[in-house]
Amino acid sequence: MSDVQLVKGRKSARREGGRGRRENDGGRRESAPDTGNGHRAVALGAVLLAGFLLGDSAATGAVLLLLRGLAYGGVPVALQSWFMAAAPDDVETATGLNVSVFCLAIALGALLGGLLADAYFLTAVLLAGAALTLAACPVAALSGRNDQS
Repeated sequence: MSDVQLVKGRKSARREGGRGRRENDGGRRESAPDTGNGHRAVALGAVLLAGFLLGDSAATGAVLLLLRGLAYGGVPVALQSWFMAAAPDDVETATGLNVSVFCLAIALGALLGGLLADAYFLTAVLLAGAALTLAACPVAALSGRNDQS
């Protein structure tokens, strides 16, 4: 059977197994279980806060950089999967939207980080990043849940 099948005159991505949203026998969509998004956000926020508080030496910075990579490593893949699961009938548009939002986030982060570094001090960027990340923890924790109504 092909990956794409025609259903009522429109394309529908057919998923078998795997994560993300899938149709059950009743045609209702169900979501995959929460994959620890809140834990990732807390870990990222903690690493940024530790960088602000403890980032005096190169060794500490190297350890924190390694921990940040471990905490953030799966985020882009998870985001791409969530976008594709949210729009299984139009994966190309969802992928384009994901890339656009990702690039916009990089640009805004660079702009705001540069403004903070110029106005205050370099570690203010770490403190602001930690505050924003920790403020997003409730949203990240609830993102894997889906209202089944």
